[in-house]
Amino acid sequence: MILQIQLFGGFRQFENQGKIQIEVSPGITAKEIKEIIFQGFAQHPQVASLRGLLDSSVLATEDTILDPNDKVLETSPLALLPPVCGG
Repeated sequence: MILQIQLFGGFRQFENQGKIQIEVSPGITAKEIKEIIFQGFAQHPQVASLRGLLDSSVLATEDTILDPNDKVLETSPLALLPPVCGG
C-alpha cells in the first residue's frame, strides 16, 4: 500500500515539498514506518540530526496519535509530528 506522510517542523529540511510517499505492506507498525523514513534520507547531509528528531516524534492519523507498535492498516494520510514546546 502507498502511504502519504505530511512533514512538519524540522522535518521540512529533509523534504521541501512537506510530504513524502512510501510503499509499505499492510499491517506495518508506526515504528517500522519511521525506520523506513530514516533509511529514505540516509544520504541527506543532515541525516545525523534526523535520528534524534525521529526518535522524539510521533506519527498520527487525522484523529489519533499512533503508539510505536500500532499497526497501520489503511492508506489514510499520516502526519509526522516533531516535538514542540511552548507556553
